[in-house]
Amino acid sequence: MGDTREEGFPKERCSDCGKIGCCVEHWGSFVVPGEKGFFCWFCWFMRQSTNKGKELGVKPPMESEDLRHFTLKVTTLDGSVYDLKKPNKKGLRGVSCSKYDFGYNLCKILLLEEGRSLCFWEHNTENDSKGWSSSVVVKIEKF
Repeated sequence: MGDTREEGFPKERCSDCGKIGCCVEHWGSFVVPGEKGFFCWFCWFMRQSTNKGKELGVKPPMESEDLRHFTLKVTTLDGSVYDLKKPNKKGLRGVSCSKYDFGYNLCKILLLEEGRSLCFWEHNTENDSKGWSSSVVVKIEKF
């Protein structure tokens, strides 16, 4: 795409979620004409998949309020089962998966909704740049 550069921009702040460290610079159809935005992988994925929000500063959907105060068991289309602990005071959840070892155990949920991928950021280190995107969520159980 002639209006997009995909490479590392470690010092740039995401034009949507505000996270420092971007992978895409874009000045085409997904932003207001004449503007340029920098995006983390998740916000870029959201802009491409929903084709919404040409203005900058569109916040990610995160997780719905009715899920935020529970421990969750999330099952995805590929059969993976994610255990998400109740969020701590900073809004971070403990995370584990039946199929994958992430090498970290705290995350910030970016997207959690049936029919869409589960997406989150690692949050165990100063450099919380590891992101995760699952296959489509088929079931969410609250505990």
